[in-house]
Amino acid sequence: MQVIDTPVLDSLSWIKSAFILFRRQPFAWLGLIATWLFVSFFLVLIPYIGLSIMHLLQPAFFAGFMLACRDQDAGKPVAVAHLVAAFRLDHTTVRALLMIGAIGLLIGTVSNFALVGLGLPNNLPRDANGMPDMEALRSIFDGKEWLMFFGVFLSLLQLGIFWFAAALLAFKPMPASHALRWSFFAFLSNLLPMIVFSTVMLGTFFIAAIPLLGLILWTPLFVICNYTSYRRVFSE
Repeated sequence: MQVIDTPVLDSLSWIKSAFILFRRQPFAWLGLIATWLFVSFFLVLIPYIGLSIMHLLQPAFFAGFMLACRDQDAGKPVAVAHLVAAFRLDHTTVRALLMIGAIGLLIGTVSNFALVGLGLPNNLPRDANGMPDMEALRSIFDGKEWLMFFGVFLSLLQLGIFWFAAALLAFKPMPASHALRWSFFAFLSNLLPMIVFSTVMLGTFFIAAIPLLGLILWTPLFVICNYTSYRRVFSE
């Protein structure tokens, strides 16, 4: 296995390929994604430990998405059962996926505390209608614009560490530490394409969120991009 240094705009082909896969079985993907969101939401409702369990299981869920993409490429149907397909892999891989989730939860918690400690509000201020209060946000970030860039940097760093990890474990059984190292190395080797990809997906997220229903299309596209980017960046 080796990492390919892809051209800067190659990330646009990841999105295009993801859309083609989604278009072939749209209702199957919508059902799978809806089930994932429902399960994640249900887990969050569990008192005290629900949020932690939800974060812990996300890499396994994403590994299931990767197996769904591979099956679709092989001419098989995408099914709701793919959500838990990773749990049918060998025990070592399942443990590694759960370990990835635990590490992600730890890093996310530490990053959160760091940002809050530096002055980022724990909860966004909202107006009387429950919408984000932009005036209050501007006053909070006045003189602390660097904090926004630091938050973006941390988010991009976490993306690089974890983006390919679930796909690697789904297709190439290895320890969690190896998956994280391979993922981060691939991210650094394709830093500019990853920045272009993140920018495009963030921009389309805000556009899709305007009617809210647009997120129904955006979410499976984002999930499938995890697979299409892996196929372009990693070579046997």
